[in-house]
Order: sequence, then C-alpha cells, then structure tokens
Amino acid sequence: MRLSFAPLALMVGTTLLGLFGGAAAWTETDQEIFRLRSELQEVEGPDVTFYSYLGTHPSATLEEITKAYRKTSIKYHPDKVKPKPIKGQTKVTPAQRRHFQKKAQEAHSRITAIAAILRGPARERYDYFLKNGFPMWKGTGYYYSRFRPGVGSVLIGLFIFVGGVGHYGILALQAKQHRKFMQERIREAKVAAFRDGWVMGAKPKKVTLENGKQCIVDESGDVFLVDYAENGQQLELFLDVEEIEGPRVKNTAMVRLPKWIFNVTVGRVLYGKPKKEEEDEESDESSGDDQAVSSAVKKTKKVKKGVPGAPKKLEREGGMPRRRVKANRVPLPPKKKAGQEAAAAEE
Repeated sequence: MRLSFAPLALMVGTTLLGLFGGAAAWTETDQEIFRLRSELQEVEGPDVTFYSYLGTHPSATLEEITKAYRKTSIKYHPDKVKPKPIKGQTKVTPAQRRHFQKKAQEAHSRITAIAAILRGPARERYDYFLKNGFPMWKGTGYYYSRFRPGVGSVLIGLFIFVGGVGHYGILALQAKQHRKFMQERIREAKVAAFRDGWVMGAKPKKVTLENGKQCIVDESGDVFLVDYAENGQQLELFLDVEEIEGPRVKNTAMVRLPKWIFNVTVGRVLYGKPKKEEEDEESDESSGDDQAVSSAVKKTKKVKKGVPGAPKKLEREGGMPRRRVKANRVPLPPKKKAGQEAAAAEE
C-alpha cells in the first residue's frame, strides 16, 4: 500500500495560507468597513452605499455629511419611529413592538457607525474600496469572532485531529517503513545465500546479515530469522511482509484512549478486571511450573503462512515485525492430593 502525503499537505497548506493571509491583510478599520457594508446590503440592497444611505454623495464636504447624518439619525431614531400594525391587525402586539424597537436600534447604531467612518480618516479607505471594488474579506478572523468556540470545543477538535488524523498518518508511515525494512532484510539474506553458491531447491542455507542477525533461506526461497528462547532453544521465525498490519482507525489514540479510560474506570466496576490482567496473573502463577519443565521442550518447527495452528499475533523485536513461535511443552504430572501423599508416606 503506497501512501503519498505531499498532495494532502500542499492542499492543507494552501488553504491555511489563503485563510490566514487574507485575514491578516486587512486592518481593523478595513474589517469594520467591510462588516458595515455587508450588513447594509443585507438590509437595504446591494446598490446602497454609505453616502446614499445618509442621503448625500461621495464628493460631499464634512459639513454636508454631518448635516445629512443628523437628518437621517432623526428619521431612524427609535423614539421617533412608531411601529405600524401588520395588514389585517388593528394594533401592534407587544412582541411586534419589541421586534420593531430592536430593528430600529440596530439601524440607528449602523447610521452612527457609518457617519463616524465618513467623517473620519477611514473615509479615504472606504472611497478607495468604493472605487476599486471590495474584496472577499470573510476569513478566519471573521468567522472566529462570530462563532468563537469554547475551550472544550477546541480541545475536542485538537484531540480528534491529532489523535485521529495525525496518529493514523503516523501508523501508516510506520507500517510503510516496517515493510521496507523487512523487504531489505529478505533481499539481503537471499543475496548472501546466492553469493555462497546456494540455488533454489537445495538444502536450507544459513547466512549472517550485516546487522549480525542470522537467517535461514529454505529450499523454496522463504527466509526465516534465527532467534533463541530464554532456555537456549533455537527458533526460526518466518519473515512475511504481508503479516505486517497496516493502519487502522481502531488503533489510533482517538479510539484507544477513551476505551482505556472506560476500562479502568466504569468498565472495571461493571465488568471486573480486564482479561489481559487476568491472563498476566495466571502466567505469573504458572511461571514456576514452566521453569521446571524447560529442559523437556521439544524442538520448534518452522512456521509458515497458511499452516494450520500457526499463531497470528505479531510482535516486533529489534525493529523487525515477526511471528512468535510457541514451543511444544511436556505436560506436568498431575498433583497428588494431601490424603494420597499421606498414604504413600505410610507405605
């Protein structure tokens, strides 16, 4: 499985650069101009400008703008404008009155903000955009100010992105590196065998790799890594690239961390100890018996993919994923009961 992160990284980088770059290109004054223009167009229409809204023209002087502002301000003042009943009603309801008062206050505040821009140094910026066109200005800063997330939302989003997407990418990269590493070791073992005169169909050949590890190449060309158990028994571990597990969502921190927290808190109360802990306790109890019969362990056979009874669990030792081979053990003799032991002692 080949994975390429370059297109994804380029797309994400370009998007973030466009969003943050566009937001950083405008000052607070520019942002205020854009916001008022957007609100004015939503209420009055797309062709309305700051000048036409105040009832003046772009070449008006400061005195003319002030005069137009006072006239328009009185016209839209909440105390001067009275709500009218909707068609089919004889009087205005309290809810309609409150709604009308809210809209009148918003309009009066909008007029005051527009007049402040046209009567101040920001007028030059507005005239520039009015002449050359207004840009697409709604970047990350605008949406963050309108939909500002809380600390909990930010932490959850970071956990999903880092523990989910980021960890999945790391797992994919690790699996790719492990496959490449194993392929190189398999190729190195075969090259060393052929260099010593070994041919396909001949007896298994034992070779030593550059890292000091020993491998066996059998008659069919399969490569086995030579390892030794604690009791000195030689194990031959079949190297198969297909046995390396690829990335899975269930192995990411986004899934494993909540699952682990549940198991050690609520799950421990509802279901008792996890099975893994019980198995560890049982293995500790039986470790003494295993040491007593370690000398009777039989020789381990080669384990290949597809052979019935082959263990499926993969472990990694020294950077190389592999399949563990379990040795056949001689069963312990049955323990005698206390009564039987006493009878035997009397005899």
